[in-house]
Amino acid sequence: CFKDSEDEMKVNGIDINRFSARQLRYEIEHREVTSKSEWPAALETPVMKKSQKGFKSITVSVAVYGKGKEEVIRNRSNLLAIMYDELEVEIDGYTNHFKCVLDRITVKESIKRKCHEVILKFIGYEFGNEISTAMKNTTDSIEVEGNDSTPCIVEVTASANLASVELTGMAYNQVSGETESIIIKNLKAGKKVVINGEDCTVLQEGVNKFADTEMWEFPVLKPGKNMVSCSSDKCTVTMKYKPKYV
Repeated sequence: CFKDSEDEMKVNGIDINRFSARQLRYEIEHREVTSKSEWPAALETPVMKKSQKGFKSITVSVAVYGKGKEEVIRNRSNLLAIMYDELEVEIDGYTNHFKCVLDRITVKESIKRKCHEVILKFIGYEFGNEISTAMKNTTDSIEVEGNDSTPCIVEVTASANLASVELTGMAYNQVSGETESIIIKNLKAGKKVVINGEDCTVLQEGVNKFADTEMWEFPVLKPGKNMVSCSSDKCTVTMKYKPKYV
């Protein structure tokens, strides 16, 4: 029979216990890889190009219980009904979370018909808890956890009115990989400007400030050491990110 537990798989914060379900096992694959490398017949050496990373696959098997077949099907339906939008999945026994969508469903009925095994395949990416770090000087070295590039939320608060401030080491050209500058204009003393690399917005106290920003890319941090700088010592700069994993 079904028994509640304190810790279970969660989908967008909802414990699957609510649907008389229990996590059985899980499998996590690394991000899929595609490559446009080739070896033309006329060449003695191949043309090697950087591999492109795609989605990560997460497969979770859950048992759905009920007093009879009809109740099991209803509980299963209620469980699946919460899984058709963008999801944040927490797996019991695994520290990191997953931002993903449901890709495939497989159902296996038990002999006693009071339990169905539902195999859920998700595709998405893996991330850890948010980390916040503040620049100690106008130039600083930030050690970023994880092993994959991750969007960054940059918060800039000026202690005096400034015509502009330039940030470097927080954005990169998607083709060349070279670092690019972010310039914020018309900063007001005490008013925080938030450049959000996750939802691609620039706000000052909730008001759109994109028109006062010059940049080609939103903030991104790379795993390992990142050298970042701010052109003014009259700014407090804080970076927030969630470590990502291949």
